[in-house]
Amino acid sequence: MSNPWIRLYRDSLHNPKIVSLNDRQHRIWHNLLLVADDAGELPRVRDIACHLRLSIAEVEQLLAELVEAELIDMAIDGPRKFRLHDWATHQYISDTSTDRVRKFRNKNKASNDETFHETERNVSVTPPESETETDTDTYGLRSFPSAAREDQKFKNGFRKDEGRGQDRLVRKAEGLGIPVSEITAAVNRHKAKNRPAYFTKLCVEWLLANKLPGLDEKIIRDALWGTDDQYAVVMQLLVRVAA
Repeated sequence: MSNPWIRLYRDSLHNPKIVSLNDRQHRIWHNLLLVADDAGELPRVRDIACHLRLSIAEVEQLLAELVEAELIDMAIDGPRKFRLHDWATHQYISDTSTDRVRKFRNKNKASNDETFHETERNVSVTPPESETETDTDTYGLRSFPSAAREDQKFKNGFRKDEGRGQDRLVRKAEGLGIPVSEITAAVNRHKAKNRPAYFTKLCVEWLLANKLPGLDEKIIRDALWGTDDQYAVVMQLLVRVAA
């Protein structure tokens, strides 16, 4: 486990999956975020029990409850393994200032090496290692979709200046309990020209079919794209339905 921190979103305050947890479940879920490795995978049940100072039986019961709440995924095939739901979507690796400094230095180094190579042709210059894009979702189980890869495909449907809007849209959809990974995969299969619009359309249809039948579609669209107050209106409706 190399990353010393995790992301915690303000939207989680209104996420029906989290709001419906009791105090103990919420505390355990939060602590499991800290126990998970950089891919969101949890260690063996025995190790979790050691980390949380609980018995193995207590951990198994709590894991079952969090799987039922759709906050933890359990591998169906092979050995029993657990992973935090949609980890790659929320705990993505950002471009830090250290990364930018390193890239800047590599760029300057490459430029200096090229100049040196032109003046001293008898010296062999090794170019710097290239930056390669990696898939952060390394769990490797068929029962867990590659959320990082699907999310990257979805992002490709946005202009560069819309990147933050896409992140906010996906976080809001997840906060409303929408299965983001499934919706994103459907958008990619459809190959829609306007991916944000099609993503929104599928989110609205899913909520109307599964959570809030009869609600005005515009209210849901405003919640996904509008202000926090508009988002809170739909969230309050979901909490009432779940109660």
